[in-house]
Amino acid sequence: MKRFFFLSLLIVCPLFAGAQTQPNPCDIKQRIEANGALLYYMDPVCFYWTTNKSLYGAIITDKDQYFLTLLPHPFPRKEEKKAVSKDDISILLSNNHSLTFSFYDSYYLNDSTFIMMYLIDKKHMDELRKNDVKKISIQVSKEESIRSYQLKLHKAAFRNQLNCFFREQP
Repeated sequence: MKRFFFLSLLIVCPLFAGAQTQPNPCDIKQRIEANGALLYYMDPVCFYWTTNKSLYGAIITDKDQYFLTLLPHPFPRKEEKKAVSKDDISILLSNNHSLTFSFYDSYYLNDSTFIMMYLIDKKHMDELRKNDVKKISIQVSKEESIRSYQLKLHKAAFRNQLNCFFREQP
């Protein structure tokens, strides 16, 4: 009987420990911008990764407008800022509808992080909240062709993040 008790503790305790250490899928963070705007965001998720290129992304909002943020790699160096493309991006959803988002801004956090932001049109919000993303096509630099990323990882990330933000609203 004692052996059964200790054996069950060995099996059950790691399950509870694992449940406590898993990150909250709706871990919404906030920061105040220099202009005083309060932004809500979640940590970027990896969508695509090879030894040559990668793409991370997340949703950022001020609770009025929603932005799709992408962190492509490689990206133009700071000295080549004029070469950064300001073209819109195209996203193919799991229902095979293609959405286009307007370029909003791009900036460097430091020499190793480059962020591109796109405004999510309110008319596309419901469709993006209901469907996964299959493919993202983006032109990072004016001197290169459009990069197409067939998403293999975290296809539901944008859908899940938007739904988290909408659940959190009063």
